[in-house]
Amino acid sequence: MNDQNRIQIFGVPVDDIDEERFGETIRRLATDNGKHQIVFLDFRGLMKARGKGEYADMIRTASLVIPTSKSILAGARFLKLPVPHRHNPFAFVIKLLGAIEQIGGTLYLVGSRPDALQKAFGNVRDSFPGLRLVGRYAGYFRKDIERDVITAIKKAGPTILLAGDGLKGKALWLKRHERSFGFGISLFCDGCFKIFSGKRQRISNRSWERNSWWIPAVVIRPWRWFSFLRYILYGILLFIEKMRRRNL
Repeated sequence: MNDQNRIQIFGVPVDDIDEERFGETIRRLATDNGKHQIVFLDFRGLMKARGKGEYADMIRTASLVIPTSKSILAGARFLKLPVPHRHNPFAFVIKLLGAIEQIGGTLYLVGSRPDALQKAFGNVRDSFPGLRLVGRYAGYFRKDIERDVITAIKKAGPTILLAGDGLKGKALWLKRHERSFGFGISLFCDGCFKIFSGKRQRISNRSWERNSWWIPAVVIRPWRWFSFLRYILYGILLFIEKMRRRNL
C-alpha cells in the first residue's frame, strides 16, 4: 500500500501507517469491496507469530498489523529497519471510527457483557453522530447460538465490525468466521468496550508514552516478572537475525 510501510521482523509483518494519511488508508480499506482484518500486535504476539499455526496465519494475512509494544520498535531499530509508529489501541479505535464516520459508514459491535455493551453502544452513538450503528450482540454467548450471531452481523453488513471481550479466541474469532462476514473492516480491541462504557479508565497519553501503564498489572500478578525470559530470548533472536541479514 502506498500510504503504509510494512516491515518484517522474524518474518512477522508490522505496518507503519503514515499519520497524515491515516484517514485515507482506513477509508480506502472500507470502500474497496474487500474483507480486511486489522490486528494489534504486542511483544507476546510477535513472539507467538514467529512460528506456524492459526495465530501466525492471522497475523500474516491481516490487512494491517498495528504495533503496540516498544519492544517491537526497538527490534526494528536494532535490525536497521524503518521504525513504525506505536499505537495505543483505544486511541487507534477512536481515529478509526472518526475516519469511518467521515464517509457515513456503519458500525456493528459484538462482545462484552450486555450492560457494558449497551452503555458502550450509547456512548459511541453520541460521540460519533455521523456513524450509523446497525447492530450489537453481547459476547459470552453459547456455542449453539453462534451461528445466529454471525448471521445477524452478515445481514447488517457493517462497514466496520468492532469486537470486544467475550469472544472465544478473541481476534481469532473474527478470522475463523471471516468468510461468513460481508465486505468491510473487522477489528478486535480487548478492553475497548469497557472504556466506552465507563467501566475502565483509558490509559493516559503520559503513561502510554512512558510505557508505565503495565506496572499495576504486574503488581497484581507478580509472576508476570518471569516474562523477562522472553526478552532474553528476543535479544538472542534479534542478534541471530542481524547476523543472518549481514550474510545475505
